[in-house]
Amino acid sequence: VNYLDCPVKALFSLAFKDDEITLDILEGIVYHESIERMLKTGFDENIFDEIFEEKTSRIEEPIVPLLKPYFRENVRRFIEFFREHEIYSREARQEVDISLKVSDVVLRGRVDFISQVNGKTHIVDFKKGNVSESRKKFYAPPSPHSLQVVLYGMALKGDDLISILKEEEFEDLVFHFISVSRAKKDVPPEKWKVSFTGEESRKKLKAAGILAALSIIAMKNGYFIP
Repeated sequence: VNYLDCPVKALFSLAFKDDEITLDILEGIVYHESIERMLKTGFDENIFDEIFEEKTSRIEEPIVPLLKPYFRENVRRFIEFFREHEIYSREARQEVDISLKVSDVVLRGRVDFISQVNGKTHIVDFKKGNVSESRKKFYAPPSPHSLQVVLYGMALKGDDLISILKEEEFEDLVFHFISVSRAKKDVPPEKWKVSFTGEESRKKLKAAGILAALSIIAMKNGYFIP
């Protein structure tokens, strides 16, 4: 699924393996691991310390210890905030593995967070930084950056993308990109969240799905679509 988000980046990452974790990547890893382990139980400083030490044990950058309080505070604040958010539910699922078939190619991915609230299915992709309503065109369909979360939603409808595009509707789906570092009670949602519904974006969702299907079929036949 990462190929559909950025084909050039995905193919270069396959061609040039690099085990080095940059500070930018480290921040995202720490946030995701912390949310996965503590969202339902609440923030625990011992668990955070364990995660941080594990993820930074092979990084020799002198700035790393200085980043720990910043990461810790963002994680603590976000977990406390999101547990009170309207789309949070104790029955929500985290890190959900999904698969979706296109022709004989199987896409696999993992959804950060899925909840059922008031008859709607909320699909959340947690981001570490710059998410805001002013960047909605960057995240919302038919932008390529929406393809990953759109396909996650479609995978909840079935396992064959072409059949889903022909037969399914998406009125019950709501998609969210949420910034871990920016989400706060005293900050307006448009400063840390981008959301779009299946109902308002139905045609664009299907266009994004068709783009994904065509890209995969072309790639399968030896054509690279950057």
